[in-house]
Amino acid sequence: MSHAIVQLSYLVATALFIFALHWMNAPVTARKGVYAGVAAMVIAILATWAQPEVVHHGWIVLAIIAGFAVGIPLSMVPLTAVPQRTALSHSFGGLAAGLVGTAKYYLWVYEGPEHLTTFRMIARIRPLAPSRAPAVIRSLLSSTNPIATADRPA
Repeated sequence: MSHAIVQLSYLVATALFIFALHWMNAPVTARKGVYAGVAAMVIAILATWAQPEVVHHGWIVLAIIAGFAVGIPLSMVPLTAVPQRTALSHSFGGLAAGLVGTAKYYLWVYEGPEHLTTFRMIARIRPLAPSRAPAVIRSLLSSTNPIATADRPA
């Protein structure tokens, strides 16, 4: 699949995700929003899978199986437990974002220092200096901080 078609597929999937979120705001269009979200995810997965750089197809199949293993039981949750189901879904989304970020970080580290941009270098150096974190937090909570003092009674 050509690079332009993959990028166009990602653009269409992104637009469908945005429409899905918008349509799920109203009960009248919620069903259309769910279908748009499903279509967007299928397009994104197929566009990614069709790239020649993807050589380990087993990981994609494993992710799809894991998604079904988690999604099917969650779809059977009664409507009275929707907030808990939503929280659980968001936690899986956070886990996925964390895993993707960690994998990308390690790919950058193994590329070599000549490929690291300033932003990547900061992301690599900052975790090595945790001693500054308490001072930053204290300064944010100090009485000279207008944001921190706005909520305090006089």
